[in-house]
Amino acid sequence: MLFAIALGALLGYFALDPILALSVLAAVLVAKGVFEVRYSHLKVFNRPSPFLHYCQNLMERDEEISHAAFSYLLQLVIFGLLAGGGIYALVRLLRG
Repeated sequence: MLFAIALGALLGYFALDPILALSVLAAVLVAKGVFEVRYSHLKVFNRPSPFLHYCQNLMERDEEISHAAFSYLLQLVIFGLLAGGGIYALVRLLRG
């Protein structure tokens, strides 16, 4: 979520139109999520993918992981838009 917060703050700092800013934020979050799901086997920065942690947590609770990619993407986009959109609005308010 730090990624969404940083991007939302950056978009708010440049005072973009709200529809454009949220569209850019949504597109970047979807691209980030697809990359994380598709390339989850790669160890970028010598750490496992957050998607692998998500799947591991589901398996520990004995939940089905057949639709884990879809639910991961959905949660990433929804909560990323909430966090990024909130900081976007705050930065826009503070910048006047």
